[in-house]
Amino acid sequence: MARESGPGDLAHQLFATRTLGLTKRLPPAALADFLSGLLIGHEVVSGLAHTGAAEAGLPLALIGEGTLCRRYAAVLESLGAPPALLLGNTAPAGLFQFAIAAGLVRPAPAANTAEEAAP
Repeated sequence: MARESGPGDLAHQLFATRTLGLTKRLPPAALADFLSGLLIGHEVVSGLAHTGAAEAGLPLALIGEGTLCRRYAAVLESLGAPPALLLGNTAPAGLFQFAIAAGLVRPAPAANTAEEAAP
């Protein structure tokens, strides 16, 4: 739906989702996934149009929760974009490094390796 949409179609599609549930064309349990896919699809179509990454053959790096990143990767694949780089949820480790740099927490002491422990 996102691929074929024009300006202003997202709002119409969002509100039409309610009708899909009311008319039983989509089971209530599937509405959240449908909305997620609709929003991701529109975001990716818009992002690809603005960055030109797909035409340049540049993969996009996806950072975040695995299930959500896989949804984005599936949309990118369906749109013919280069395979995405799935980097996982790097935010906690990155935020911890910021906290160390800001002096808010101390880094954990390095573990001794077998070579350091040998006499």
